[in-house]
Amino acid sequence: MPVQCEDCRRNYCLRHRHQQDHSCAKMQPVPEKMVKTAELVQHIQASHEAKAPAVSKRVKSTPLSARLQLMKLKQRAAGEKSIAESERLYLQVILPRGSAHRTCPLFISKLWTVGRAIDYTAAAAGVKNSNNLTTAQKLQLFSAADGRRFASDVTCEQTCELKNGGTVILEYSARDCSQLEDWHDYVVLAE
Repeated sequence: MPVQCEDCRRNYCLRHRHQQDHSCAKMQPVPEKMVKTAELVQHIQASHEAKAPAVSKRVKSTPLSARLQLMKLKQRAAGEKSIAESERLYLQVILPRGSAHRTCPLFISKLWTVGRAIDYTAAAAGVKNSNNLTTAQKLQLFSAADGRRFASDVTCEQTCELKNGGTVILEYSARDCSQLEDWHDYVVLAE
């Protein structure tokens, strides 16, 4: 689309329509006031860029961000559709090392025992579960906050640390293990 310069009356494309872009022969010098204004604007922009806070990749721990994380988790979570909405417990599960995926968002029933939740989670995530064999390492559920093991015979509702939107670690360990030693590494890898 041709544009005519008002000063030299020649036609230019949109890219060269301004006097300074096509080196217009009749270009008038920029008034001193405009030069000072441009310098002031550049100074203000530079000071704002210097003061701009570094954007963190971590989510702030506020009640609003926790609700937002829960909402996102609910959108991605898989689970048994027969579980009533009021019974659902939404969890971000960090899967055992060597699994195809690092995490698995899902929901379970608050009324289930932790043992049943482990069995369901293993099946949903495609993780081998040999908890019925006495010789194999046991698949257990640990807290992502402190690495403590959840007792498998207690219901999820009775376990205080299992909350909607929470993160747990599913890992193989010795049957008598009460604490996951390197639990912090799992949380860092999942982020």
